Amino acid sequence: MSNNGSHSSVKVRQVRKTDSNCAESKSCPFKNAQDSVSWFVKDYIGRHAHPVNASLHIVGVPAAFAGFFYLLTGRDVGKGALLVFLGYLLQYLGHQAQGNEVGEVTLIKNIYKKVKNRSKE
Repeated sequence: MSNNGSHSSVKVRQVRKTDSNCAESKSCPFKNAQDSVSWFVKDYIGRHAHPVNASLHIVGVPAAFAGFFYLLTGRDVGKGALLVFLGYLLQYLGHQAQGNEVGEVTLIKNIYKKVKNRSKE
């Protein structure tokens, strides 16, 4: 809050649809690995620019990875399931704060579009 009691506004960088949607971009497939890493980093930063989203991802992503580790190794299935659930919940809430979709939802939509377009050919 500023001294006059009003809330400061947070500017979020807007990402063009073609920048955040590889399936519709003319630059895909990538020419080399450096292009794909560069695109991924720019896309990730754009989709997680809101401070609440970024903060929740800082906690949620490691929690989900730890949960998958517990599940896959069989060490503590209950703890693993809880960590995966909480990790994804935090990421979902972050995307709700920013007003965009969770990456897995976008990925599934893009795969569906590709399969649908190939079946028309």
